[in-house]
Amino acid sequence: MNILWLSRFLFANVLTGDMVFVTRFLFFLLLGINIRLFLSTKRAFHILSAGMVIGWLVCEIFADIGASSIDIDFGIFFFGLVFHGGQFFLQSGIGFFTCHAVCLLLHRRKLME
Repeated sequence: MNILWLSRFLFANVLTGDMVFVTRFLFFLLLGINIRLFLSTKRAFHILSAGMVIGWLVCEIFADIGASSIDIDFGIFFFGLVFHGGQFFLQSGIGFFTCHAVCLLLHRRKLME
């Protein structure tokens, strides 16, 4: 009985050297960086960052529910969408907030009121 579901954790796949996961991770990371660089207002930044966090939480909740009880007809397809959606929100959010922190440290691309 695998209590922790280590195969389902997002970052556990990086340690196995799965190139599809690493490529997807780098793509979503760069996507988050590009999104942050194109924002210019604080309002857009706050709306987008809240949307990323809420989207990730919703996807993780549905992925946990789906992992415990998968319906054979529709559940596997829905679980795959939610699982990859959670990866998208988490990994692009990491790139988004990392880029924001670097921009704040360098005092470049400050957001306008």
